[in-house]
Amino acid sequence: MCCAGTAGSPSPARRWATGVNGQDDLLNAVVGLSLTGRPTLLSVTAMTPPTLRLSGPVVGGARLESRDKVAYAEPDMSETTDSIPVADVATALRIPSSSVEVPPTSTVLPRTLQNFLQAKINERDVPRPPVRLGMQVRETWRFPNGAAVAAEYRVPAGETVGFLTDAVTGEPLRTALACRALHLTARLHVCTSCNTATCGACSDDVQPCLICGTDTCGQCRTADGRCPVCTGLRKVGLLGRLSGSVGRGNEAWAANRGTVKVRLQRIDNVWSVERTDHVGRSATPVADSQLARILAILNPES
Repeated sequence: MCCAGTAGSPSPARRWATGVNGQDDLLNAVVGLSLTGRPTLLSVTAMTPPTLRLSGPVVGGARLESRDKVAYAEPDMSETTDSIPVADVATALRIPSSSVEVPPTSTVLPRTLQNFLQAKINERDVPRPPVRLGMQVRETWRFPNGAAVAAEYRVPAGETVGFLTDAVTGEPLRTALACRALHLTARLHVCTSCNTATCGACSDDVQPCLICGTDTCGQCRTADGRCPVCTGLRKVGLLGRLSGSVGRGNEAWAANRGTVKVRLQRIDNVWSVERTDHVGRSATPVADSQLARILAILNPES
């Protein structure tokens, strides 16, 4: 039985651990304490030291501002019997062997009691669970507009390459993009109206406008599913229809917003929607499944 403390500290934290190999077990107990929060004797079978140069992932359009690396332990389920010397593990974890000592005491136990306790300790098979030491990495990435995104990932024992986790798919990523909510993912969805990026993890991710089909985020989309342009659709009067290409006996609704124009029309009982913007002009038929809903919105009194 030994009490592990750290030299040089005015009030060292002292925790009891069972060991049979003197100074090595004392150092092992301190290593276990730093990794698990309790002075456990460990058998480290593989590790990626925090001091090792890491090949981390990249957040597109941002620069790496800070990186913190902390060792973590996970059980080794393999059948390996090899282990890394505890002094090498302590060095990798920046625990100086010389700073680990048994705290002094003025109490001397009777020799018979010392012999009895030592015999009890020698009878015990002190467990040394095999573990692998990887790196828990926390990074801050800064964008030109001042926004910062936190990235966190693990590098398993024996490896040096890190991967982020896609916030949408859960897949590993070497290069990630950040949406406006700062989710990290491989694919962004840009809102045509406000030109900001969302992703599948956003509660206000883009959806097609009910009428013109353009990608519209939840902040720009109305409760009934229209983009800002289509909220301005107004029925074209007779003179407007005659002066245009709609003609007598047909129907049309039109809206303009800046350089964007949308026109919903029925010509010879065929419904279609036309949209003209910076990309160009597109014309698509209106699905029967959507037509009744669209007409109910445009003609609420009908």
